Formats: sequence, C-alpha cells, structure tokens
Amino acid sequence: MGDKIKSAWEKAMERFEEKNKNVTDADIMRMECLPEAQKLVGRLLAESEFDILTTVEQYDQDQQKLILEAFEDNLITRLVLPENEQSMQDDQRIMEGLLQIKKDKESMSPIMEELEHVFNYYLQSREQASQSLEQDFRSRIDSAMREKGVDPAQGPQVDPARHPQFQEELTKLMGQINEKFMPSLEQLRQKIKGVD
Repeated sequence: MGDKIKSAWEKAMERFEEKNKNVTDADIMRMECLPEAQKLVGRLLAESEFDILTTVEQYDQDQQKLILEAFEDNLITRLVLPENEQSMQDDQRIMEGLLQIKKDKESMSPIMEELEHVFNYYLQSREQASQSLEQDFRSRIDSAMREKGVDPAQGPQVDPARHPQFQEELTKLMGQINEKFMPSLEQLRQKIKGVD
C-alpha cells in the first residue's frame, strides 16, 4: 500500500511540476498581489475615508498596477444584487472604489447611474413580490379557515411569513427575480471592465 501512495504522490508531483513550468515571474507577482488587493477591498468596505490611490502609492510601480487590477476585479466580482440595506451600502462603497481607480470618470458616470437604477428596481421588485405573496398566502389561509367554519377575523391570527410553505414559495420567487436581474448586472460588470 505504501508503494501505491508513493507512486500516486510522485505522479501528482510530476503533474504539478509540469503545470508550473510555464508560470512566469509576472504570474507569480500577480498571485502575490491578490491577497493585498483583497485586504484593500476589505479596508474600502470598512473605512469610509479610505483612498485606494493614496494607499497603493506605498508599493513599487509594477506592484501598483497589479494591485489595482486585482482590486478592480475583486470589486467587480463583489458587486451583487442587494438583498438588504447593508448589501446596498456595500455596493455603494464598491461603486465609489471603482470610481476612485477608473481614469475615464465620464464614461463611468452613466454606468454607475444605471447600476443604481438596477439595484433600486431590484429592491422594489423584491419588496412588491414579497408583499404580493404574503397577501396571496393570507387569502389562502383565510379561505382554509372559512372552509373549516372559522371566521378569519375571530380565529387565531396566523403570520404567513412563519409558515414553511410561505418561506419555500418566497425563496423560489426571489430566485426568479434574481434570474431576471442577473443578466443586467453582468452586462454592467462587463461595461465597467471595458472602461479605462
């Protein structure tokens, strides 16, 4: 059994070495800059006065470019459809960060406006769908109570949001809304990537 493990280990090492033959110094430097860019994104989200351009000046010229590229990629990936106020605030900070690093601010302005419109419309759609489902579910509960001979106004009050079937339907409905809005978000992410 020890021979099999050793030969499997050797084969894995051979594959690893083969894959890494073509890794350049630039690739290594890029990979080294990723964690730093992630830390800077964390600072952007946590610190209201964070300025990426001032912060990145502490690195050498080559690292600055790579960190800013990784920072931008990370921010674009973190742009998500907001599910609550906190995620909407995070999206706002991400958009501010993107505006800090983009040179062509004129081209970014309409994209940012469109993003805000998509986010606001998304939140409105979620809220309306949730309210509509709750009303529908309340009507179903009332009908079921009437069928049992209980007056809904006199009987026990049932909170539809606590019902497992309501939660299941709400999750399905929110998934459908996400599917509807994700192409717009992805299109805007691509537009952002295309701006200098």
